[in-house]
Amino acid sequence: MSELPTLVIDLAKILISAGIFTLIFKWLKQPLVLGYLVAGFLIGPHITFFPSVTDHVSVETWSQIGIIFLLFALGLEFSVKKLFSVGKSGFITAGTIIIGMTCVGYLLGYALGWSGMESLCLGAMISMSSTTIIAKTFEDAGLKKEKFADIVLVVLIIEDIIAVLMMVIISTVAVSKSFSGTELLMSILKLVFYIVAWFVVGIYVLPTFFRKTKQWFNEETLLVTAIGLCFFMVYIATKAGFSAALGAFIMGSILTETVVGKDMEKLVHNLKNLFGAVFFVSVGMMVNPQILIDHWGLILLLTVVTIIGQSTLATFGVLLSGNNLKTSIKAGFCLSQISEFAFIIAALGSSLGIINDIIYPVIVAVAVITTFTTPYSIKAAEPFYNFLYPHLSDRVKQLLERNTNGNSELKSDNDWQIFIRSFIIRSIIFSVLCIATLLLSFNLLYPLVNNYLPEQVPELVKKIISGGITLTILAPFLYGLLKDKPEPHAAFVRLWNDNRFNRGGLVAITLLRIFAAIFFTTTVLFNTFRFTPVISVIIVIALAALIIFSGTTLKHFSRQPSRLERSIQKRYSRMEAQFLGNFKGDETPQSEGKHHELPLQLSSQDIRIQNVIVSPNSPFAGYRIADTPFRKTQGVTILKIERGSKIINLPNGYEHIFPYDHLSVIGEQENLRGFIADMEAQYNHTLVQEQNLTVGAFIINQTSEYLNQRISDTNIRNEYQCVVIGIERNGQFTMAPDLSTLLLENDLLWIAGDESKINKLTKHNHFAERETI
Repeated sequence: MSELPTLVIDLAKILISAGIFTLIFKWLKQPLVLGYLVAGFLIGPHITFFPSVTDHVSVETWSQIGIIFLLFALGLEFSVKKLFSVGKSGFITAGTIIIGMTCVGYLLGYALGWSGMESLCLGAMISMSSTTIIAKTFEDAGLKKEKFADIVLVVLIIEDIIAVLMMVIISTVAVSKSFSGTELLMSILKLVFYIVAWFVVGIYVLPTFFRKTKQWFNEETLLVTAIGLCFFMVYIATKAGFSAALGAFIMGSILTETVVGKDMEKLVHNLKNLFGAVFFVSVGMMVNPQILIDHWGLILLLTVVTIIGQSTLATFGVLLSGNNLKTSIKAGFCLSQISEFAFIIAALGSSLGIINDIIYPVIVAVAVITTFTTPYSIKAAEPFYNFLYPHLSDRVKQLLERNTNGNSELKSDNDWQIFIRSFIIRSIIFSVLCIATLLLSFNLLYPLVNNYLPEQVPELVKKIISGGITLTILAPFLYGLLKDKPEPHAAFVRLWNDNRFNRGGLVAITLLRIFAAIFFTTTVLFNTFRFTPVISVIIVIALAALIIFSGTTLKHFSRQPSRLERSIQKRYSRMEAQFLGNFKGDETPQSEGKHHELPLQLSSQDIRIQNVIVSPNSPFAGYRIADTPFRKTQGVTILKIERGSKIINLPNGYEHIFPYDHLSVIGEQENLRGFIADMEAQYNHTLVQEQNLTVGAFIINQTSEYLNQRISDTNIRNEYQCVVIGIERNGQFTMAPDLSTLLLENDLLWIAGDESKINKLTKHNHFAERETI
């Protein structure tokens, strides 16, 4: 009989000891991660009276897989939409803690005589709090619904993201063996480039893929696919020079935006627990008790610095973001421990050989101590506030009151903020896409064309083909770089007209966009053709003139775009509609952060309500609704028009569509994307609140007055001001049926209209279901 591999025996030791000690710590009402650490400590090489792990290399490999699963699961739990919805409070607090504690840790390491890399790692390790520990403590103490708990959880999400970025920065600095500002800046820019590229392409492709193939997935295939995609991104990240943890996190954050994201999160949860247990046990195995005895003073010092520094900076950050003193202290006292990322950063530092061997067990010891003190720190927050507040001077109390009342999150953004924010976001995204397109073209497309086209094809023709394909792919990204969405465009116009001193800045920003577009275009031309200096200058001037007078101008000319421009605009609009639809889950956001929920019958047919803003360049601006093809060819019905303060519910065919109209439309998901592209419309983020508009349905029965009538012959629109949006007949659903359609018995007729009108309409019919829009 063959012997078992050593790894199998070691895994038995790891998992059995982990199970025993997690039971003990659960009975003691302590976080399970502490049980893992203690189990690892006892079966490690430094404790001899317990069975020890022998195959350390294999266990280290498993612990690295554990890090990948931990970060992948974190990505699946993370949502960019949630991050953008929390406001400024979480960013201000997290930024205050990260910057403050990193500086404190670096200075402390420098004072202790550590190297620059060791000091940097120390600052990174003590600058983040534990999501696992705090979430568990909140759950046990019943604090999840408290206001300060929401703030703390948002801060933890941001800290986890920054931790991943810190790992990349530390790796970069370690490899370069210096703190060169240029190298560090280039590494950060490279990191931003890859994150934006992966995220944008991933959101554009993967949600669409899973939405169209969801019917063929079961739990087994979904789990296999999720793990495969995770390790695929890990491979790409490592090939690009980044950590495996970053690749796993990025893929998780992309997959969470798909229709199967929640299912994946549930399926990966148990794998995360299994491999995470191996990782935390392996961390405990590295603790040398002799080092703890020899360096107890350092452990005590770091523990005090962590508890006091984290609590103070967190309290100050929450206070700075506009919250009152009591909430700030409660939130600050929660964030007084070291994150699990400290173990990962310490493991990274050890593997890179940039930190001393004593730092790892010291940090683990500090983490264990601060974990034990966390529940007591949270309980001490309110007594500390009750002691502190009466001792404050009246002037300080007035300052705190003004800070709370002047919460910046309650103030609306001004036009400059709207315009600059849009400019920065769009510039980053579309510049990254342009650079990615150029890299792929120069490294893949050009060699492919040169190698696979027959030798008889002239070299000039090959260059024209390669350059033409590249420019065709690049065109919608350049269009996105140069154009504004309606809200920033309106802010631009207001700024231009309000004050002539604004025009210098607006001209500079617009010229910056134009120069960027010229740079990307000329890069293609100059790498494809070898022009003389004179011709190069002429091309640059011609491109600048073309862009300036093509509609993206300082004065925003209102001329009709050419056929080529319209083709590029349409491609861009379709791509943007698909990306935003995937990113938002094809949900329509309301101003209160809620979403339209259609009745189940409509949702199952992939019917959506979408809110859009009509572009000033829309080819249908000024058209009557009856003269547009959308209802007949795409099955899209306009339910509502918001025009300034005017609201038009269920507009008739004689109503015109004007630029900047806010439209609420209903139709099938794919058709809505076509509608948005054809209308040159944009997703609307701030919607009018109209509570009375309702979607409902009734069945045509033998007693119905509409039986055997055409839709156009009924009095639904004229008498009840309602509109037919769909018919379900024999299990088949037809969206926006032709008005000549004959209504038959047992037809399920879907209508939209004012709630009171629908109630009146359905008094003598069987009402099926309705949902307020």
